[in-house]
Amino acid sequence: MAGDIAAAEVLFNDGQKLFDAGKIHEACEKFQESYTQDPAIGTMINLARCHEKEGKTASAWAEYKTVETLASRANQGQRQQYAHDEAAKLEPTLHQLVLNVKFPVEGMELSRNTTVVGKALWGEKIPVDPGDVVLKATAPNKKPWSQTVHLAAGPGVDHFDIPALEDAPVDTTPKDGKNTVIITSGGWTTQKYVGLIAAGAGVVTAGIGAGVFALGYSEDSKSKDSQKAADAEQLANPQCKTTGKPDSTTCPQSYSVYTHHEAFKTDVNSIAIPLFIAGGVLLVGGAVVFFTAKPAETTKTVEKTSLHVVPVWTPSQSGLAVLGTF
Repeated sequence: MAGDIAAAEVLFNDGQKLFDAGKIHEACEKFQESYTQDPAIGTMINLARCHEKEGKTASAWAEYKTVETLASRANQGQRQQYAHDEAAKLEPTLHQLVLNVKFPVEGMELSRNTTVVGKALWGEKIPVDPGDVVLKATAPNKKPWSQTVHLAAGPGVDHFDIPALEDAPVDTTPKDGKNTVIITSGGWTTQKYVGLIAAGAGVVTAGIGAGVFALGYSEDSKSKDSQKAADAEQLANPQCKTTGKPDSTTCPQSYSVYTHHEAFKTDVNSIAIPLFIAGGVLLVGGAVVFFTAKPAETTKTVEKTSLHVVPVWTPSQSGLAVLGTF
């Protein structure tokens, strides 16, 4: 879009007056805007002179080089030579900056103040104006990085290493306009039911073991009641007094006591004790499973809500209303 040539002329004249009055910064702004409205070679020359006076040597050098090129194309030999000579004078005074990118990533963009530093310029010497320079680096899925460095006036080369960019937090915001809500309740999970069933089975198993023990103990008690008769039998017949199994025909009382007592031992060792152990294991294991179960969770997908409070007025009343989507 074409600029305003008349406005460019006014701005150019204002810039010259400010420059002559020593108001360099204000003059540079006028020349810059004038060139934006009408990119004339003469305006660029004055802008270069102004930036040189302001101490922005790199900007002035680049502008003189631009004038040299434009004047050459326009067959303006005198301006071309002037710009060439002025650029040559500034070149030894330029301060240069080298940006080293040791950890490049896909889509990375580097900038110096408001100027993008293309990948082809990474690691190259770039003339820069002295003063504070804001360096920035961005890349997809990375945290943006920035740092301000101060560059001294006069010739020299500063090297600066761009650090590795940190990973950005993962965006978990749903893209479909819905939110997933996890509701934790005190309800029972499958793990709790399994633990309860196991513990109950342990109680039942231990109870059976206790019943077997009680039954066997009862039978053994009956043999103890007939122990006196067995003792008398053994006094009358020494053959009945044996550590082994008595004869059932000749020593019926001793045989009865022996068989009842052996049956009790068998019940206790083979049935009651294993049942007690199994019941205890089931009871303890079931309790652990029950009490370590996590609370029940319910996943529910709901629409995002958008609420707005707006004033409402009618001839009869006024107040606030809540509008939105649910």
